[in-house]
Amino acid sequence: MGRITQSLFRKKRKKESWLKYLMAVLHLWLGLLSALIVFVVALSGSIYAYKQPLTDWANGSAAFIDPPATPALSADSLLAQFEKTHGQATWVKAYSDDSRSLVISSMTKGDKGVTAYYHPHTGQQLGLQEEEWNRFFDTMLRLHRFLLLGDTGKLINGIAVLIFVFLLLSGLVLWFPKSVAKLKDALRVEWRTTFYRLVYDLHNTLGFYATILLLLMALTGLYTSFHWMKNLMIVGLGGHSIVISEDNQALQDDLSKAFKVVLNNLEQEATQAQQATWSLQSVMDQTNASLPNEGVLTIQLPGEQVKYIRVTKVHTGRFFETPDRIDFSPSGEVRTVTKFNTLPLAEQFKAIVKPLHTGELMGLTGIIVFSIVSLIACSLPVTGIIIWVKKL
Repeated sequence: MGRITQSLFRKKRKKESWLKYLMAVLHLWLGLLSALIVFVVALSGSIYAYKQPLTDWANGSAAFIDPPATPALSADSLLAQFEKTHGQATWVKAYSDDSRSLVISSMTKGDKGVTAYYHPHTGQQLGLQEEEWNRFFDTMLRLHRFLLLGDTGKLINGIAVLIFVFLLLSGLVLWFPKSVAKLKDALRVEWRTTFYRLVYDLHNTLGFYATILLLLMALTGLYTSFHWMKNLMIVGLGGHSIVISEDNQALQDDLSKAFKVVLNNLEQEATQAQQATWSLQSVMDQTNASLPNEGVLTIQLPGEQVKYIRVTKVHTGRFFETPDRIDFSPSGEVRTVTKFNTLPLAEQFKAIVKPLHTGELMGLTGIIVFSIVSLIACSLPVTGIIIWVKKL
């Protein structure tokens, strides 16, 4: 215990600045305190990032097709076939790539329902999505966001990520070489050396190279954990705070009136839609006409709670795969067209914060890079503890 106490409360070294001394002590304390949570969150995040690629791989015989020469069938006939067998659909996913099947799902937020793959040209149901994969990735997501502990876990997670941000910044201060001559050594890992020296190099050098992306991942993660962080980022990017003060009754009354007007309009549209039919194929055709670039369409279908149709098109083949959106009335008429590049900066950030956090914004390449960086984040608590134990 004496050595541990001496390590945790070490004295300031000669010629060591007070900044580096305080950074070193806090880096050690907070690193030990958050090590396990950072490891779990980073590992589960690196796994969850592969949800879509691994789901496609697991359902490969159904998700991928050999496109025949015959023209594609109307998407309405496939939707009707799905709903006749599996009940009301909630969303549809369509790809510009002719080698991909049409995906129709009745999944809800409670993970109830089925997801089926259909051949766009023959109308054949190729298979149902493996439920084991959905349950596995749902567990990874709850572990990543809530530590499987609900709101309490979310709070613990958020605090640990805040600590991790400090560890990254303090680690950068501690890593920074005293001279240009030492910079070369600080930027590389000496592989042919002792085990502990290798661990030290891996902790410092890999941590340095991954700092920017880890900060990006940590801050976008905090965006979903704390409302104050969400507002700080949105306001910092020129947007408006989304928090409504309980004391500002006038603002709440104005918003309440605005919501009532919107709800009345939606009710009127819903009443009109009962006498009209909308076409999934027409919605897809109108979307592709307005947004002609290649991409993936995700179509949210109207239901009991959501009365409108929302189509999100993520444009593929670009360095950043950004989303555009079109909202349709329940009768299938275009209500609003929202293009990503015309949005204010704060709204753009809100539209891409999730794929920015996971790396999906840059496609499969981004997912691979971000998962590797997440694994580096996993290694930092491990190598840090080994370095601390060695110093004991």
